[in-house]
Amino acid sequence: MLLYDDFGTGRHRESSLVRHALGSTHDEALVAGLAGGIGFMYFVFEYGGRPPLLTIVAQAHPDPWVRSALDRLRVPHEVFHSAGPRWDRVHAALDAGRPVFCTVDRSGLPWHGPQDETAGADPYTVVIAGHEGGTLYVEDGAPTPYRIPAEVFGAAWSGHRRGRHEMIVPTGPAAGPRRRGSPRRHDRTPHRAGARQQVRRQLRFLRNGEARRAAA
Repeated sequence: MLLYDDFGTGRHRESSLVRHALGSTHDEALVAGLAGGIGFMYFVFEYGGRPPLLTIVAQAHPDPWVRSALDRLRVPHEVFHSAGPRWDRVHAALDAGRPVFCTVDRSGLPWHGPQDETAGADPYTVVIAGHEGGTLYVEDGAPTPYRIPAEVFGAAWSGHRRGRHEMIVPTGPAAGPRRRGSPRRHDRTPHRAGARQQVRRQLRFLRNGEARRAAA
């Protein structure tokens, strides 16, 4: 059973995911802007025995896109982490008519084909938009949802280890974008602390890379 029937990507995949999961009541551009909008950042990662890896991020970073959008649209939601896939929570949310955002290793999704072995390090968000028996319907930018066995999806979910099987479940309608001067209830949520830690790790990695190059 599908929870909604609006699929496909307009101009930005993650913003389209949020828009569709919330019932397509918000414009994609509004979602994108509230989540952080356009940005630009690049990193060069260096690993032993491998050529330098250039990573480009063309959107606001590092705050998680989906949670930022939900926060600023004032959509009530729950965030879960666990040591393994919690199918009981997934099924409970879907049976209640609530789509589930999951952070996965995209190389574990069959429709992406072979990926570089480092692909699992990057968080990649998809939406479970329904299920039927042991099959999940996953939205990932295509005009129709992908059908995937739960065990295959579970492997991709577990593949992004830093995500700790993150799942985000909207639990109610949006109250609308926060107005200027209104209180920010989520300023100290764990994802902001995690974002700061991620920036510190990236800067430390870059400094170490510069030191290695200087010593070479």
